[in-house]
Amino acid sequence: MNPLNSLRSNRKPKKGKKGNLKDHSRPTAFVRLQRLGKQLAVLCVVLLVIVGVGWLLLPLAGQYLLVDQEVDRVDVIVVLSGDRGERMEHGADLFHLGTADRVIVSGGAIYQETAAADLMFRHAVGLGVPAASVIKEAQAQTTEENALFIKQLMDDYGFESAVVVSSPYHMRRVQMVFEPVFKEDRSRLIYSAAPSRSFDPNRWWETGFGKRIVISELAKVVSLHLPARWRGAFEDV
Repeated sequence: MNPLNSLRSNRKPKKGKKGNLKDHSRPTAFVRLQRLGKQLAVLCVVLLVIVGVGWLLLPLAGQYLLVDQEVDRVDVIVVLSGDRGERMEHGADLFHLGTADRVIVSGGAIYQETAAADLMFRHAVGLGVPAASVIKEAQAQTTEENALFIKQLMDDYGFESAVVVSSPYHMRRVQMVFEPVFKEDRSRLIYSAAPSRSFDPNRWWETGFGKRIVISELAKVVSLHLPARWRGAFEDV
């Protein structure tokens, strides 16, 4: 064989201008665009699933905080302070329905010598509850103190059963705090959520108040599983 022909046959074709061989090892722009489109489609599906699951979970958070049990006859109705009067209104309604003959209003000092229990007492009387039927607990500043002081009052008066009233968003924490305190004497407690004009457990994320209170309450519920010395950090959440 002619050495010149052998040399020519071993030469690799040059890349470049029109007429040269194309490199098929690299994907064309169209193929790359197809791949990108598929990746974006998968990403969109994943995001839709995440958003969809998120919307399903949002109502569950509000519903988790709500504890609202069927009410029957008890020794006393316990109303906790902390709102603008809806809790007391619900407590008074229960009283007029014959749920109990006595009402405990619980809430400590809110301004100088004035306790929340004093304001609740006046509200209860204004709603038709006889003054002689209302017992004031005017020391508690936290839900934990509500439970402790109310237990002492129930022991003093010989009450063995109670309906505990608070706001819908507060009820889960109330139950988690009260149950251990009353566990030893086996008092029967029923938890009844007061109707709320400012909180809907199924649509709480639509208002600023709803978002703040759900985040705060969930944080405080979690804090109940922490050592007692760490719980104070969550009081102002």
